[in-house]
Amino acid sequence: MADAAVPYITKINNVKEVNLFGAADLSFWQARLKPRGLAPYDDKGQALLLLAAADLRWLGIRFQEFTVSVVVSRQEDGRGQDASYLVAATNSSRPLAWAERNFFDTPYDFGLVQLEPQPPASLALGVGSSTLLRASMVGGRPVQRRGQEVWEGTIFLPQGARQKNGANRRFYARLGGQTDIYPFLPAADTFAPAPSSDAYALADRVQLPAAGMASPRRRRARALADLHRVGLTRTRRNWR
Repeated sequence: MADAAVPYITKINNVKEVNLFGAADLSFWQARLKPRGLAPYDDKGQALLLLAAADLRWLGIRFQEFTVSVVVSRQEDGRGQDASYLVAATNSSRPLAWAERNFFDTPYDFGLVQLEPQPPASLALGVGSSTLLRASMVGGRPVQRRGQEVWEGTIFLPQGARQKNGANRRFYARLGGQTDIYPFLPAADTFAPAPSSDAYALADRVQLPAAGMASPRRRRARALADLHRVGLTRTRRNWR
């Protein structure tokens, strides 16, 4: 999907981001996505989730976001990595979270997002006085892979509060730039989700991490542009 084909309406430069890839319950996401005509990408019997924390500045406003997405396929057998499904999102700006919910009907809530993009990278998500998730690298390590990474495609949205039919709810995004990937070391690094009954029910649905850490300089464009990211990905399989 080229830039000329998609009129990107929002572009954000110099974004700092920390990502964590992990395995999740495949059958749970198969049942949840089937009504949308989607299937979770089948990664050797597990679904693939992406947890991302980002530090951004837009229209002079600095804020942080935390998103949970599932890698999805348009094929019933889940063989392709065709798109992404946005499960839940948090914005540290109360007005921006309100605008996302009320103007775009996207699954945003207000909360506290913390991240450290330089190794040892870390991310944390909190609501009120409660910490829902904390993950971090402990100590240094050699970079596993370094190079340009570009992702462009469809991000599907869950049915909104004001939508009776969410089958066609989606937007397009482009992210790209220089990326450094570091391995996640289960014996040393930390991943600590808190039990929760809401959309972030990570303890029940995610078995993280299963590999690596990344440091991209990327492009974001929402239908997104230069982004600097360090991420935690899965060790048994690299970035892709």
